[in-house]
Amino acid sequence: MHRIKISGIILMVVLSACSKEQSFDIYSPGGDIHVRVITGTEGIFYSAEKGGKQVLLDSKLGLMFKNMEPLDRNFRVLSVADTAYSQTWEQPWGERRFIEENYRQLRLKLEEIKSPRRKMDLVFRVFNDGFGFRYEIPEQDGVDSIIISEEETEFRLPYVCKAWWIPAYKEKYYESLYRNTAISEMDTACVPVTIEINDSLYIAIHEADLTDYAAMNLFPGDTSTLVCDLTPWSTGEKVRTDAPMQSPWRTVIIAEKPGDLITSYLVLNLNGPPQITDCSWIKPGKYIGIWWGMHMNKFTWSQGPKHGATTENAIRYIDFAANNNFDGVLIEGWNYGWDNDWTKEGDKFSFTEPYPDFDIVAITRHAASRNVAIIGHHETGGATINYENQLDSSFSFYKKHGISIVKTGYVSPLLDNKECHSSQYGVRHYR
Repeated sequence: MHRIKISGIILMVVLSACSKEQSFDIYSPGGDIHVRVITGTEGIFYSAEKGGKQVLLDSKLGLMFKNMEPLDRNFRVLSVADTAYSQTWEQPWGERRFIEENYRQLRLKLEEIKSPRRKMDLVFRVFNDGFGFRYEIPEQDGVDSIIISEEETEFRLPYVCKAWWIPAYKEKYYESLYRNTAISEMDTACVPVTIEINDSLYIAIHEADLTDYAAMNLFPGDTSTLVCDLTPWSTGEKVRTDAPMQSPWRTVIIAEKPGDLITSYLVLNLNGPPQITDCSWIKPGKYIGIWWGMHMNKFTWSQGPKHGATTENAIRYIDFAANNNFDGVLIEGWNYGWDNDWTKEGDKFSFTEPYPDFDIVAITRHAASRNVAIIGHHETGGATINYENQLDSSFSFYKKHGISIVKTGYVSPLLDNKECHSSQYGVRHYR
């Protein structure tokens, strides 16, 4: 990270222990976006404006638990910190080399008025093109194992608005056509959800820094309110964690033109700094692959007279790639498991056993002689436990044969026949 400029102003105010309603305001660096947070006996709420136009009305905040009472009301504010932050950092790759990160942050430290006096922080970061907020539960006595049953997070719109969305649960995969309907006509939707508030104001609701937590979906609470719905475990629980913990950022990009939603770097900034410091091994490339023939019923993934991933076919693709300036060839259907019924326990893929008609030694040698990279393929069929048990052996197998690029696949509606892809279980596996 190349840090160009950092500036900060920190204001810490210790407040009296009172239960009456209090409000706290924070503005974007340019002053155009205004977020207000209200705490009191009735709950915690936030609202947002841009240029004096209402973006979100008072929207509820809070966490609900399976193993303890909710954290959503009856707080005293122990302290408030208002911080200004500005820097420019360098991307290891991407369409822009330098990214501006310029925001003001409001941190509210809250404590329950009555016993057991649990503590929770609310953190808001307001940028010139929107804002994000998250929940944090610090380490404290009496709060160890945490099972979140739901977030009470709301997004209350000022009007009955139209949204672009895809369903979260009713279709097998995320490969769905976007709907454009009134919010009241929405089903539970995956984020991002894009909303036209009026003809000169658009927002995109999403999340950032999704780490060891369930993905956020949204469902219509009424004709103008969207409510958070966390993707559950198969047991119905949403998040299993321990203190200290923090939720992902809930993000709202605000734009006057739809195209400005695309060019926002708010979500990227809230994802935190790059964790990969040495990017020299990451190379862009153009590749072809033995897979489209399967979709056109010319080849099969499994063994047989029409098997696509054969030695002869792979060498033909490698030669085509070399003759036409492609950097690599992706080969699917090379390994045992494609003949099996993926839905049955025990019928799983092997990632170290090629089919007999796929001579990996001859293929990788020929690819090296033509300066073409072989892109390996690991289709898991959604069997994550089987895959995790083979990670060391399968990657060692590829390394032995000079293959350093791998594509993974998860063609199954559920992971291990029971867990949603966007659940905390899935997020843990993909990380």
